Amino acid sequence: MLIASLLLLAGCKQKSGMEILNDRMSNLKALRSQYTVQKNGKKDIVINVIFQSPNRVLVTSEDFVVALNENDGHFESVFSDGIYDHVPYDGHVYPGTGKLVPTDYLNAGPASANPPSKIVPESPWKLESKNGTIERYAKTMKTMEGPRTFKLEITDKGVPVMFDSGNGTSFHIKSFELLDSIPFEKFRVEPKDGFVNHRTAPDVITFETGDKFVFSQFKAADDVSQFKLEGNTMFVLVDPMDPTSLGAIKWMKSAGSGFRKIAVSKGNALSGFYDPTGSEIDKLTSTTPMFVMVDKSSKITGMWFGFDSAKIPEFEKDIQALLAGD
Repeated sequence: MLIASLLLLAGCKQKSGMEILNDRMSNLKALRSQYTVQKNGKKDIVINVIFQSPNRVLVTSEDFVVALNENDGHFESVFSDGIYDHVPYDGHVYPGTGKLVPTDYLNAGPASANPPSKIVPESPWKLESKNGTIERYAKTMKTMEGPRTFKLEITDKGVPVMFDSGNGTSFHIKSFELLDSIPFEKFRVEPKDGFVNHRTAPDVITFETGDKFVFSQFKAADDVSQFKLEGNTMFVLVDPMDPTSLGAIKWMKSAGSGFRKIAVSKGNALSGFYDPTGSEIDKLTSTTPMFVMVDKSSKITGMWFGFDSAKIPEFEKDIQALLAGD
């Protein structure tokens, strides 16, 4: 009897905090959280998040509001189209253009509804240390700017404590609550005067096939400083802060034939074209990665949005069909 009990205990390995958190978030229904952003010595910002799967989110802070609400199958515009004259932000005063919320302030790992398993999924989390109830994990990946290390602290009960995105921004999670649902009315919050009215626009693209793609508006790294269109070229608009974009960058290095592939990156880059502030890319699209195929006259012949590594064969087949004129 004693031996049987010992075998039973040996077979019941206690789950780590990482495993518990991934299990809890694998079928996420709703989330309410608060975190503090610390970025390169700038003023700390407290951010509140509510999220309802699949497409409702409201992010509020002292200086901005970000909202995306899907209601009955369509995205509704909750806020007015008014643009505020001046907005205090990061200790400066800017025109209220609705483009003032840095995306890296919102990418807070589990606190913004991203399970740890989906944060750069091609690289595993490694347990580096455990101090009391806190487990400390890290993962390092290659980017166009060099190695980048993500860090995550979780309690042994599966509650996230801190997420570090590896670019000078860290998120300290003050509260974290998984729920069955959040009333829709909670997502309808009007920004008060002085707030940035920033509405997420997942499907707004300012150009289409037949338009010309003007790459001369971007800065050129050494490898494309003398670039000229000589045939079918795919420009891939990417944001190195976005794990999906990093998957697209990896694909670019080895895949495809019959066309040239060139990255157009938000921020500075060692290769391809780049947009230091990201403002030029934001004028074109709110979706990254975005793939734009052009012919030798710079006319857009095809576009694709997003990147799914499991569907690469379908993607490449679609590209070849376009090049063949099907």
